[in-house]
Amino acid sequence: MLEIKKLDSNSVFSNTKIKEKNISKDEFQASLNEIKKEQEKDNKSFLTNEDLDLSKIKSDFSAYAFQKLQADQQKENEKTIIDKLFSIIDKNNGIK
Repeated sequence: MLEIKKLDSNSVFSNTKIKEKNISKDEFQASLNEIKKEQEKDNKSFLTNEDLDLSKIKSDFSAYAFQKLQADQQKENEKTIIDKLFSIIDKNNGIK
């Protein structure tokens, strides 16, 4: 059988001392305002990127799309040729 012992977990927490730092309401509000300003700067700098050139991205995407279209068309042509080849082989096997 499994025996479970009951432990007083509160005794562990009552012996540890929590470090407290006393700061005034004004200091706390000032630190909050400072954090908010830093976050706003980060958000603004993250969202504004003047180096982004959409025309280059558009031309790159157009080239990619054209290559993809050609590759897909080539695969489709290969599939059609293979299907025709197998149908001819099946026809010839039926004649013999």
